[in-house]
Amino acid sequence: MTFALLSLSCCNLQSRSIPSGNDATIRGVMKFISVEGGCWYLETKDGKRYELVGEDLQHILVSDLNLEVRVRPLSGVSSICQVGEIVEVLSIHRIE
Repeated sequence: MTFALLSLSCCNLQSRSIPSGNDATIRGVMKFISVEGGCWYLETKDGKRYELVGEDLQHILVSDLNLEVRVRPLSGVSSICQVGEIVEVLSIHRIE
């Protein structure tokens, strides 16, 4: 039991790249990973990953879709996927 708790604790430590309380615009590519039933995330050119949450995101769940997204970091939340910083989507723009 101790091992499981330590393991969960180690994976929950994610560094924030967007200061709390600030909005930010990020550019990246949508990616899918087959863990915990499948997880989508936005990956930037420098390798940072963001889990996007918000309303009506189904239309962007496309592998290799290039996006510019206005986001707000969420604090006090976690996800099963744990693949990146969890951010609320404020606006989405496809990049051609």
